[in-house]
Amino acid sequence: MKITLKKLLGYVAGLLAVVALLLPLAAAFVTRTTGFTGNEVVTTYTNLYAFIFGGTVAVQGASGSLNGSLEGPVALVLIGWILLVLATLGIVAAIGLGCVKKARLGNLVFLGSALVLVIAAIIFFASKSALVTAALGEDLANQIMGSVSLGFGPIGTGIFALLSGASCVGSAILKK
Repeated sequence: MKITLKKLLGYVAGLLAVVALLLPLAAAFVTRTTGFTGNEVVTTYTNLYAFIFGGTVAVQGASGSLNGSLEGPVALVLIGWILLVLATLGIVAAIGLGCVKKARLGNLVFLGSALVLVIAAIIFFASKSALVTAALGEDLANQIMGSVSLGFGPIGTGIFALLSGASCVGSAILKK
């Protein structure tokens, strides 16, 4: 079996999509505040999967840790995760179609998966206010929104989804 650049980009797209599915294990968001001594205090909130599926949100900071419970999944990141799973399945299907000599249909599936991956990445990049409001409540979220930034969970997931989408496009437009 000869590995061409087209096939290699398809396999890389699948690998990057799987990595994007694993990255929600990282922190969802962090807050940075200045303590009484002038030192920066960084508080890390639990992984992104707790927000995707609902569950316990752990807060870890310099003053210790505490746990809270979400009432359910955060709809925005749940939709982004579902799109990410669908795009990953689309990549697997496109690779399978390429193996059975249905290259034209495989290219269309790669392009569709790339579009879905870009939409999922945008959703993850835009999830800051939804995550903070779900974890802290609307009143507190409005007060500290300026000192909150997305953690590596949504940012890394979005970056790897975009890279996977670019690999899908590359695999779809190459002839061989």
